[in-house]
Amino acid sequence: LVASRDSKPTATVKVPPPPKPQTEPDTSEPEGPMRETSKDLPEPSSPDPIAKPEPPVDKGPPWIIVDAGHGGGDGGSVHNGIIEKNLTLDIAKRVEAHLKKAGLRVKMTRDKDVYVDLEERSEFANKNRAAAFVSIHLNANLTSSVSGLEVYYSPQKTLHAKRLLQAALKLDHIQGLEDGRSERLASAIQKHACEVSGARNRGIREKGYTVVIGSAMPAVLVECGFISNAAEASKIKTSSYRDNLAKGIARGVTTYLQAQAANPLRDIFLAEPKVETPPPDDFHGPPSPFEHGPPRPPVAPAPEDVPAVEDEGRPKAA
Repeated sequence: LVASRDSKPTATVKVPPPPKPQTEPDTSEPEGPMRETSKDLPEPSSPDPIAKPEPPVDKGPPWIIVDAGHGGGDGGSVHNGIIEKNLTLDIAKRVEAHLKKAGLRVKMTRDKDVYVDLEERSEFANKNRAAAFVSIHLNANLTSSVSGLEVYYSPQKTLHAKRLLQAALKLDHIQGLEDGRSERLASAIQKHACEVSGARNRGIREKGYTVVIGSAMPAVLVECGFISNAAEASKIKTSSYRDNLAKGIARGVTTYLQAQAANPLRDIFLAEPKVETPPPDDFHGPPSPFEHGPPRPPVAPAPEDVPAVEDEGRPKAA
C-alpha cells in the first residue's frame, strides 16, 4: 500500500530472513588425496616462453616436394607450339598422382600458373622436412637435332641447407660435407623414366641449380625432353607420353626411398675434423730479454779473489 501525504507515518517492520534448511554433514570419503595448502609448498614453475618445444615426430609416409618449373610471368622455353611452364605443371601433377598412388605424401610448390621465387621453392621443401625434392622442366637447344632426357644434381649444398641436414641426421660436424644422395636419386629417376617412356638416355649431370643446392634433402632437376626438337616435342604434346614420363619419375623416387630407408646416412661424406693447434714458437720470434724481468747488474768478484797487481815504480808492501 502507498501512503498518502496526509496519512501518518507508520513504523517499518523488519521481516526476518527465512531459516536456512538443515543439511546433514557430509561424511563421505574424498575421491582422491586432498591437496595441501601449506605456504611452504613451491609454486609450479611456468614454462619458459623462450624455449621452443621439439616438433612431434612424423611417423607417416615420407613427404615428397614436386616443383613445376617456371610459372606466371616466367614462361620458360617456347618452341614448336609449346610453352614450357604449361607442360611442366601438367607433368608435375601427374608425378604427384603416381606418388600418392604409391602411398607417399606430396606437396606442390605451385599447382596453378603463378611464379614462385627459386629460394622459396627450396625453403618450402626444407620447412616441410621432405624426403626428396623433384623439379620438373623441359629442355631446349640451339641445335634442333638434340633430344633426350637429363637429370641434374649437385653434391654441394648451401650453408643453410648443411645446417638443416646436420640437425636432421645428427651429424657431429659439416666440414667438407658432400651429399651423394642426390646423385643416387638422379640415377634412379633417369633409369626408370627412360625405361617407361622410351626417351633417349642422355645421362645424369652435375650442376648447382638454386633449387637443388638450397634443399637439405636429396634434390634433382629433371629435364623431360627437348621441345626444340620437333619429333620429341610432338611426343611431349601427347597425354600418354607425359603420363609415362611421370610414372617413370615416380617409380625412380620410390625405388630410391626404399633403398635409402635401410641406411639414411648412405652417401653422406664428411671430411676429418680439423684440430686447431697453436703455432710453433718460431712464429713469435726470439725470446724477449725481459721475459724474466729486467736484467740484473753484474756481480763484482770478492776482494780475496782479486789477484795482486805489482807496481814497478813502487816497492811491494810488507
